[in-house]
Amino acid sequence: AVSEITLDKDDDSVWLELLMGRGDLMEGAHTLAAATPAQMEQFRAIRKSFRAFDLDGSCASGKVALLYPGPKSPQVWFQDLSNRWYFVSKSFTDYFRLVIMHLGLPNWHYAFTEVGLDHTTKQWFRFLSPERLSIDVDNYNLLQQKRRVFRGESNAPLPSLNKYENQGNGHSASQETTTNIGVRLDLENLDKLRSTGSKSQSKKKKATSGTGSERPPNTENWATRRTAQGTPSSASNREGSQGQRERTGRPNSATQRADAHASGGGSRGSSRGPDSRTN
Repeated sequence: AVSEITLDKDDDSVWLELLMGRGDLMEGAHTLAAATPAQMEQFRAIRKSFRAFDLDGSCASGKVALLYPGPKSPQVWFQDLSNRWYFVSKSFTDYFRLVIMHLGLPNWHYAFTEVGLDHTTKQWFRFLSPERLSIDVDNYNLLQQKRRVFRGESNAPLPSLNKYENQGNGHSASQETTTNIGVRLDLENLDKLRSTGSKSQSKKKKATSGTGSERPPNTENWATRRTAQGTPSSASNREGSQGQRERTGRPNSATQRADAHASGGGSRGSSRGPDSRTN
């Protein structure tokens, strides 16, 4: 059964991700020092209405919570062992897609925390889903840079996120998830895009082979190749062997047949000669 989680609504330190603007529940502050009194008041007022329910009671590395900021539109947040809360997805549907893409591996939720994925989990991802690991690592690095800027530990500007922005149009908000740093992932159509890309590559290969752009097989005669390489052909071999027989005095097959025919005719003629003279 789903159990309700008791939330610490008075501790600002465990909800700093909310003040950063994670989850789009409020307009986030660029830095903690730059947060205005109005933002801090809104920050504390939003938490008073929170209710959270545990989605995975078997998770030993933290709590996966279905967080209700109001009566509707629940989000999924993750509480690590330090009791800090981190945004995961804007709906349960998006969370379920993330579970599938992460193959349900243990501790995959830590990709959204400051701790990051542990070494063992990274090894499993390298073996089973290296593409997803690359996305998580890039997303983690961008989030960490924003967290350092938010705490005043760094003044470096955020890197360009153009390669992560969704280029498609016509998708509803339920089909996408936003990381609140400009990263927008099309979770529903991610697998479709991959399969479409692989199919287009296979079609290009087939079209290339069908147009005859590939080099045709070499049908050159073996005797011609051997002649071009300096080796005499079969006809030249026969002529050479006949000339060699003539030089060595060995008759070839045609000469042997002619000699046999001549000797046979002479013997028959000589045998008839005495009979004619006797008659």
